[in-house]
Order: sequence, then C-alpha cells, then structure tokens
Amino acid sequence: MNEFGILHIKDEKFNPAQTRDMQLLIKIAPGRFSYAIINEKESRLQVLYDSPLSDGLNGMLSNLLSENEYLGSSFAAVKASVQTFNFTLIPTSYYTRDDLPNYENLIQASEETKTFISTINLEGINCVSALPSETIAALTNFFPGIRFFSQVEPFVEGGLKANDTDAQKVFIQFNEKSVEVSLSNDDKLVFYNLFNVENADDFNYYILNILHQFKIEPQNTAVFLSGNIDAGDANYRRVEKYFKDIRFADSSQITLFSSNFERLPKHQHFSLISLLLCE
Repeated sequence: MNEFGILHIKDEKFNPAQTRDMQLLIKIAPGRFSYAIINEKESRLQVLYDSPLSDGLNGMLSNLLSENEYLGSSFAAVKASVQTFNFTLIPTSYYTRDDLPNYENLIQASEETKTFISTINLEGINCVSALPSETIAALTNFFPGIRFFSQVEPFVEGGLKANDTDAQKVFIQFNEKSVEVSLSNDDKLVFYNLFNVENADDFNYYILNILHQFKIEPQNTAVFLSGNIDAGDANYRRVEKYFKDIRFADSSQITLFSSNFERLPKHQHFSLISLLLCE
C-alpha cells in the first residue's frame, strides 16, 4: 500500500467566520489522523487535512489547534469516527436497550472503552461499538459536544449513497493495515467487516472467502474501491482477478469539490467525507 505524508488543502473561499454553517469531520485510524471541514449550506468541501499520527493524540491536537486557529471555532457539528474491531451490527427490529449488557459482552467492552450506539442504513441497523476511552477523552477535551462513531457507519452510509447502479455492490476500503468490506443489495446492507491485512495475499484470502460465503456472481456485481489504493497496484490486481466492473468511490457525490481539490483522488478520503451522512 502507498505511504502518504502530510496533506493540508483549503478552499480559496474558506471563511473561518462562517464555521457555524460547517461541519468538522475527524477520522482516527491506527497511525493516522485526518479531518475535513464541509460547508453544509453550500455542500462544499472547505478544508482537508491528513497526516501520520505522531506525538500522541493530545499532543497532535494541541499542535493543530495552535497552528490552525479555525479549528477552535464554533461548528454546526463536530463528528469523529474511530477505528475499532469491537463492534456489532443488529437489525433495529431485534435491538432492545435491555440487551445492551449482552451486546457489550459481544464487543468486549471494558473499563478502558466507552460504548456508543447509532443507526445506519435509514435506521434499519443499529451499530454498537466500544471505542477507546483515552481517545474519547482527548477529543472531547478539545471539542466539547463532539459526536462519536466507529468506522462502520460512515463507510456503510457512504457506500449506500455514492453509487449509480442498482446491481449488487461490494465496497472495499483500504487502510494502512486493514481492509473494510461491505456487501449491499437493493440499497440494503448484507455484510460488513474489518480485517487486519499486511499484504495483498492477506487481502486476496479474505475477498475469496467472501465471494464463496455469499455466492457472489462477479458478472452481476459492481465493486467500488476507496482509501489507500491506486489502479494497477497489488491490491487492485487482486480485485481484477475476480471482478470486471471495478470503479473508484466518488466522494464528490457526497459534497462538492472546488478546483483547489481537483488533483485529489476522490476515492482517497471517501470514508472521512462520508461522516457528513452520519446522524
């Protein structure tokens, strides 16, 4: 997978005095920190930042707020997605608050985590996730009122919205050390999971198992790729082994991009920008 340095792009029309009309979206992944600012009224990307996570989260947030005063402004909403393997998806019709202790056992919640519950897929599914308390405390300290999600909600919501086909769809998000895969049919989520992946052979193993488990017919399936992947790289070649209809996810279907972002691959920060869809 590719290694990215620091990226910081601002729309030339970005006005920090108008942040009350904007959402600040933050994504925390192992070794990676990114944020986007989107003007809700104009549905327009204003700022995009992405960097390796260094000096610990508290140290990095302190440095970012001192270097970029606009981060201390009042936003219409501040949302964060935090990657975790401790999650479960439950159809809303089966979910009951009384069963929360059982769900927490299932996701291995502990004193070192905090449990969050949200709905996805037009309120058809409840996502119960356990996020690291230390991460939650750090972000809440700098952004009071921030709302938390796991990586599941934005990826699934974005995948259901940003497509132009009614066919069966597979979305694949490539992170630095993991891969997310979702399968949907008729805009209904069928499957989602997060896998530890060290190389293309690991990825090949998981995608082949998913093909067999769900009896996916490649000729009737569109595949959308997002995150850390480019045409022709090792993971892309693995996808080509099984699928013909291969596309890159397009985050400009979620929010508008100005000319300042024209060289930015629209699939690269798809999951971060899809946080805009989470409620």
